[in-house]
Amino acid sequence: MPETPLGRKDDRFKAGNLLFSLRHLDTIGIVDPINNEIVWCYGPGILDGQHQPTMLENGNILVFDNGTYRGHSIVREIEPASGKIVWQYEKGEDFFSPFRSGNQRLPNGNTLICECDAGHLFEVTPEKDVVWDFWSPFVGQGPHHLGKRIHRATRYSPETVEPLLRSREDKIVAEVDRDGRRITTYPELIQLYQS
Repeated sequence: MPETPLGRKDDRFKAGNLLFSLRHLDTIGIVDPINNEIVWCYGPGILDGQHQPTMLENGNILVFDNGTYRGHSIVREIEPASGKIVWQYEKGEDFFSPFRSGNQRLPNGNTLICECDAGHLFEVTPEKDVVWDFWSPFVGQGPHHLGKRIHRATRYSPETVEPLLRSREDKIVAEVDRDGRRITTYPELIQLYQS
């Protein structure tokens, strides 16, 4: 776990401890690897088949609560010291991915949500307004028509991605600029997207 204000006050949440998820037991917890003991647990009676618990900079934990048996999913932000749910996103039966999915708190305070089975990625504000929305176009493709699923998603900053693209030496074969001129290198592609 990262260093947080909570971890500096309470050793159960200190940097270096390990946050885990036991999906089939509806439990998330924290292990102190130095003392080889579980120091905190949360979830039975609240979580239902959860994924991707993440300690946030403020010391809270963000988790995708799948709702496998409940019938709808909820993204929850939990204050671990008190167990209080301080924020959550839900839409009843219109938001449901029973077995997979994830979430990410973004630097701007919004939350990126991956609704796997619907092939749906979206970003919501703290007020729960959707400000970015993507649906997988691969419906009906792949074995057993599983092509639309997006199992997990992470948003990377341009500063993280740009050096990776600049280091690529292979050729781009199917991209054109606004005038129809073929783009063949990653630096040209970066320049196109920055213009």
